[in-house]
Amino acid sequence: MSGVSGAGLAAMGVALATTFVLSASLARLAPRWAPAGLLDRPRPDRWHAGRAVPRVGGVALVVGVLAPVAWLAPHDTFYWGLVLGGGAAFAVGMADDLVRLGPAHKLAGAAFAACLLVVNDVTLDLSAWPWAVAPATIGWYLLVSTAFNLLDNMDGLAAGTAAIAGVVTWAFALERPEGTSVEVVSAAVVGASLGFLALNRPPARVFMGDSGAWFLGMVLAASAAHGTWRQGAGVVATLAVPALVLALPLFDAAFVALTRGLSGRPLTRGGTDHASHRLVGLGTSEGRALGLLWGLSALLGGAAWLTRGTGGLVVAAALGVALVGLAAVALVLAGRELADGLPEWCAPAGLLLADLVLLWAAHVGAWAVRFGGIPEDYSQVLARCLPVFLGAKIPFLVRAGFYRGPRSVTIAALADLALTVALGTLVALLLVALAWRLEDVPRSVLALDGLLSFVLLAAARLAAASLRRALGRRAPTGP
Repeated sequence: MSGVSGAGLAAMGVALATTFVLSASLARLAPRWAPAGLLDRPRPDRWHAGRAVPRVGGVALVVGVLAPVAWLAPHDTFYWGLVLGGGAAFAVGMADDLVRLGPAHKLAGAAFAACLLVVNDVTLDLSAWPWAVAPATIGWYLLVSTAFNLLDNMDGLAAGTAAIAGVVTWAFALERPEGTSVEVVSAAVVGASLGFLALNRPPARVFMGDSGAWFLGMVLAASAAHGTWRQGAGVVATLAVPALVLALPLFDAAFVALTRGLSGRPLTRGGTDHASHRLVGLGTSEGRALGLLWGLSALLGGAAWLTRGTGGLVVAAALGVALVGLAAVALVLAGRELADGLPEWCAPAGLLLADLVLLWAAHVGAWAVRFGGIPEDYSQVLARCLPVFLGAKIPFLVRAGFYRGPRSVTIAALADLALTVALGTLVALLLVALAWRLEDVPRSVLALDGLLSFVLLAAARLAAASLRRALGRRAPTGP
């Protein structure tokens, strides 16, 4: 990893100062001079109340990002894709701020912005499936930009998340041997987001509006897709790493879509049912809710960073663990609502599926810890061992009653879990010894598999229980 360049630091500094000054100036001028559409007045389906807030931060963000990028970044294809695609996304958002576009019009405008990025070769690296590059990349841009727009639902949340994601894509850009504009763009996003956050933190003096949210979403989607790519990463890593970097907005969008779908509420109508609102509704303060969600975003971004240099199987395992963790968070935030909207069999089936993912990740992780990745010489051995270890442990977990209903997470329950995992690991060891030569499988991998299996299963249960206690609420048992 090369050191941070002067261009990156300069871009961050210029973006921070420019965005802060412009945001403060526009916030002061907007109440008198801005069109009515750029003043966000209190509404029942919006979180803020009691005051009108200027929705002009998008102008400051787009200038704050593009000004240092135009000055300091190489004018490569990524630069031009960003200027054209990001500018188009900003225009769509500004039009929505002013005249309230319908969902179809916003989607069409965002698709046009995504196409501008694609024609400038800012795409996901799916060389194994060339026919899928354009549709998959356009779908990725639409998904992330829409999710990021939805994430702008509480003072400071979207800006702080953008800064965290920008730090991660900046770190990935430093790994690339060739000089591209990705580093400068990521640094500018970090600076602009922090400069805007100074005025957007609770209680916000200015909002970014749809123009800022669509712009940042499109820029971050491009940076995550293009900046985290590395030679020979494979399709799985190409898709999973950007998803981890931007997992928080994607999770919030999926969470809202699921809960609204189960309750029959329109997906396109605003509301105070996002993850941030539910955290506050469960008794935590806005500041603490922001801290929890920013921490979750940083944790997931850090997981993406730690998978660099590993194979696609390790990245997929990290994504699987993240999905289980996010599912546990969703259960805590809306457990009763989800339970009422789904058939009874979904709860034990969901827990079983979560444990399967965690056990699969534990076995892959055991090889990754032992060898720093998955050695080519052992790939076939792993493929043979994996179903054996999963098939040996799950029956013991079922027999021990871990899927019969909610269980308290006590010392006795954890000891029972440890014994169950140990028995399953021993049976798997015997099966491997009978089926193949035991010397083909490193002993350290077998020991690490049992240890990581217990750690992941116990950690998932402890984390869900701890989050429920922290929020002062009794919720259905998570994974």
